[in-house]
Amino acid sequence: MRDYRSDERGVSPVIGVILMIAITVLLATVVGGFVLNFGDQLSDTAPQATLSFTYINDTTVSIRHSNGDAIDPKQLALVSNTEFAAQSSFVAVAGEDKHFSVGDTAQYIITTGKWSGQTVRIVWKSANHNRGTTLATSIAPVRWTTCCTLCCSVIWEIPQGHGC
Repeated sequence: MRDYRSDERGVSPVIGVILMIAITVLLATVVGGFVLNFGDQLSDTAPQATLSFTYINDTTVSIRHSNGDAIDPKQLALVSNTEFAAQSSFVAVAGEDKHFSVGDTAQYIITTGKWSGQTVRIVWKSANHNRGTTLATSIAPVRWTTCCTLCCSVIWEIPQGHGC
């Protein structure tokens, strides 16, 4: 009679090695996907900047970059619930570096009516337009016409203690 012996001692280590390789490939794929997507988001972060609004008159607002990152002006948009036109846009005032940076000032003119309580926002849009972030918000001063014994003029805000 023949004795058929099967040697199965080598099967278990081979299966273990194949499983370890499969787990390593799967883990590398998951980590690589996370790192690559995370890297895209890092390069697409909104700039940090201090932008200030000055309402020069009834129709003109000035936006000054006073601190922070230089910004590609093509990624900036002035957003409001009213129509306006650029007197000197973010792109037009960009310096030699082609960025809206500290010290640059853009001006926009309202084309319908006058500034009076409208919300004005400066929005940064990512290069691929997948994301947008509001960098600064302002509410235009309310234009009041007052006439009393102290003054008879158009003022932007009633001074405290004025009595009108």
